Amino acid sequence: NAQFAENGAGKVLDVRDGAAIDALVSDIEQNYGPVLVLVNNAGITKDNLLLRMSEEDWDDILNIHLKAVYRLSKRVLKGMTKARF
Repeated sequence: NAQFAENGAGKVLDVRDGAAIDALVSDIEQNYGPVLVLVNNAGITKDNLLLRMSEEDWDDILNIHLKAVYRLSKRVLKGMTKARF
C-alpha cells in the first residue's frame, strides 16, 4: 500500500503465535488496506547434534521456519488474490 510505504511503520510479531499473526494482519488491513506483498524471512538457529536437541528446540525450528510461513501466507492470500498478486 502506498500510504504504508510513504509513512513507514515497524511492527513486532512472534511468528509462532497464530493469534498474534491474525491480530497484526487485521491491524494492517484496517489501517492500510490489504497486504499486497509478503516476505517471510523469520528464522532461528539452534545448531546442535540431534542427540542433544530438545523437542522444544525442534518445535521452535519447525514453528518459525515452516508453520509461520504457512500461517502468514494463508492469512494474507485472500487480499493478494483479490488484488491479482
